[in-house]
Amino acid sequence: MGLVVWTVIAVAMILRDIFEHSHEENDKTMVYILLFLFTIWALIQFVMNFVRISSQGGGGPFLRYKMNNGKTVEVTTTLQQKEVVKAGYGQEDVFNLQFPHYNKFINHVKDRKNTDGVLIAGTYIQYFLDNQRNIQQD
Repeated sequence: MGLVVWTVIAVAMILRDIFEHSHEENDKTMVYILLFLFTIWALIQFVMNFVRISSQGGGGPFLRYKMNNGKTVEVTTTLQQKEVVKAGYGQEDVFNLQFPHYNKFINHVKDRKNTDGVLIAGTYIQYFLDNQRNIQQD
């Protein structure tokens, strides 16, 4: 939020500076056009945000999430789906729901030497590794 506020303040100060130090009418007109376009864009975003929120109220994705809260689907040994009610999610549960594919890699590189490198290709896995040494970014 702070970054957004600072960006808006910086843009406002730049536009004010251009407007105050400009002696040509074309520059002032350009500032008015930029402000007008920014206002139109902000209004469109505002309306679209309310449309998105209202679409999730009665029967959208929010309702499906609320109805499924506390329930997980497990696959049995006979490959049948079984709904399991789970009360209380811990950090392990949330991690396994969001990043289950990370577990195999984390276990594979857990006992590596500090001199051995790990290549991270644009994912969040670097934050979950026990050994934070010699991590290379792609």
